This record gives sequence, structure tokens and C-alpha cells, in this order.
Amino acid sequence: MMKVFLLCCFSLFSALASASTLEWCLDHFPHRHFYPDNSEPHGPTVDLMQELSKRAGFTITYSTNTPFPRCLQHLKQGKSDLMTSLNYSAARAEFMYLLPYDKARVEVLYQRKGAPPLNSWAELSNQQLGLVRGYVYNAALLEKLTVKHQVEVSSLDIGFAMLLTGRIDSLIAPAQQAINVIDSNPRYKSQFQPAVLQFQPAEDRFVYLGLSKKSVNPEQKQRIETALQSMLDDGLIDHFHHNIQRAKD
Repeated sequence: MMKVFLLCCFSLFSALASASTLEWCLDHFPHRHFYPDNSEPHGPTVDLMQELSKRAGFTITYSTNTPFPRCLQHLKQGKSDLMTSLNYSAARAEFMYLLPYDKARVEVLYQRKGAPPLNSWAELSNQQLGLVRGYVYNAALLEKLTVKHQVEVSSLDIGFAMLLTGRIDSLIAPAQQAINVIDSNPRYKSQFQPAVLQFQPAEDRFVYLGLSKKSVNPEQKQRIETALQSMLDDGLIDHFHHNIQRAKD
């Protein structure tokens, strides 16, 4: 009887220990967080997530350096628990709790350097316009597009390569990711320019923290939501998430 009792206690303690550890699925994202080959990730978003874990009462662990699309699959399957810097979509909300924590930056329309300036959305209608596959664009931006020839590119890097070689005329890109891709590829330096024409949203859009519905229980979700709100109230989201000067490669 005592043996059965001890086994039950051990199972309970193991379950509690497991429940208090959550894995953040992430990749190398310059200016937000860096993931060196031989050490743990570091940077402002890492500091933000460590503070969140302290306030919400869980131990944070890190996935290997994992591409963004694969991280989405890991959360869908419950293999990882957390993701940061997400745009909202109904498809993602089916398998993640999505908690807003910051305002999203507006996507940027890029052209080749020296291309004729675009002054209206109508001027885009006959262009070959690149859009990144899998990226969740602002719905109000997509409604403005009457482009006949939208070209879906498999990655932002390929999109800029196609823009450079003239296979597309313009590209709508996530703001920070575009800077990262251009900075990391020498042949892209000084080859592109943000168009004069840019989208100005009527309403703010937000960046979300994603929690896997398969691995994060409602009680954990509530603790994380409360902790996240306390960080917003204390001004720590702005301190960590916008303090990109602190990130060193």
C-alpha cells in the first residue's frame, strides 16, 4: 500500500514539475534575440521572456534554433509551448491562445533603387507584386490591393532576390525582418528603397504571445496573462521589446 502511495506521489510531483516548465520555440531574429551556435539565446526578447517566466511562476527552456514555420507546427502539435512576435490569424487561434503585448509595425512596400516612384495604390495594379507566403498581412492592407499579378514568394530572402533581378517590381515586407534580410546579404546593400507610397492603417494592430492549447493548460494561461498585463502596467514591454540597442550580435 505504501509503495502504491509513494508511486502516486512521485507521479504527481513529476507532473507538477513538467507543468512548471515551458519551452519557447524560437529562431535567430537579429535586433530582437540572437541565437549563437554554441550558447543559449540572448537579447531583449529573451530578457522579456525571462521576466515573464518569473512573474508567471514557470521555468523557461529554449528550443533549438528552429525556423518560424516549424515553430508554428510544434505549437500546433504541443511539442513546444510558447512563441513570440506573432500576428493574429483565425487559423492560429484554433491551436494557440494569442495574448497581445505590443503594437505591430506596419509592413513596408519596397522597390528597386531608382525605380519610378509610386504615388497611388492604383499604380500598383499592373505591377508584379511580391507577397511572402505564410506571413499574416494586415487585412486592411490586402483590401487596398487591386494588383492583377500578385506573386507569392516562399521566403523574404527569395522575394528580395526576385526584386533585385526584376522578376517582380515591388515587394511588401514585414518591417524588421526586411531590415534583417537586407543587412545579412551583401548583394542587397543599397539595392532597394522603401516606396514613397506606404500603408497607413486606421487602427492599431498588435503583436501576440502564442501559447499552445495542447500543452498549456487554462490555469497556466491565466497566470501568464496576468503576468503579461503586470509587465505592461509597469512599462516593461516597452523597456525590453523596444530596447533593441541592448542587443549585441
